[in-house]
Amino acid sequence: MAEKPDKLRRNRREEITKSARQLFLKKGYRFTSIDQIARRAGYSKRTVYLEYVNKDDLFLDIATDGLELLLSQLRLIEGDPMPLPAYLENYLGVITDFAFVHGNYFKLLASDVSAEVIANSTGTVKERAAGIERSCVQLLSDQIERAMREKKIKKVDPWETSEIIIGSAVGIILLSFGGSQTILSRKKLKTKVNRMWQVFYRGLLK
Repeated sequence: MAEKPDKLRRNRREEITKSARQLFLKKGYRFTSIDQIARRAGYSKRTVYLEYVNKDDLFLDIATDGLELLLSQLRLIEGDPMPLPAYLENYLGVITDFAFVHGNYFKLLASDVSAEVIANSTGTVKERAAGIERSCVQLLSDQIERAMREKKIKKVDPWETSEIIIGSAVGIILLSFGGSQTILSRKKLKTKVNRMWQVFYRGLLK
């Protein structure tokens, strides 16, 4: 019995995204083309465009898979009743570990997902990426807001503060990457990230 069209389409999309993921993670955004993805998946370039409107759309969808994986790990942290300093250490520790274990995904997210890539992607893919990113920030923002309610820190904008802390950590981690390896060991990099948030946390105290 012949497969139904929707199943065939689903299999085709899965094969294309699988090939794209392998290439993007190995070669990065710049050195991966739709032609390469099509050949690896066993389809024509035109068939790839039936699933994704352009390279940016496909790339952002793949990169967002990495962000979704990071979010699943961040959600394992038990926030309440953990004090904010302990939560910060755990939260940023997860991000640092992710950079070591899933370094290629981290580089895609931190380096290759540009404003231009996002602008060139479809609404569906952009909304998925933005939603997962918001969820990552929300986890930290909720803990900062809780610390404010408990009068442990001074009043700040929880969302903006979370974005600054996360951005600073990502910047430190990204600067430690050289080629396919990291300049610092995981332990030393965690120490550097910890020093960053500890300095920042002192500024939050009343």
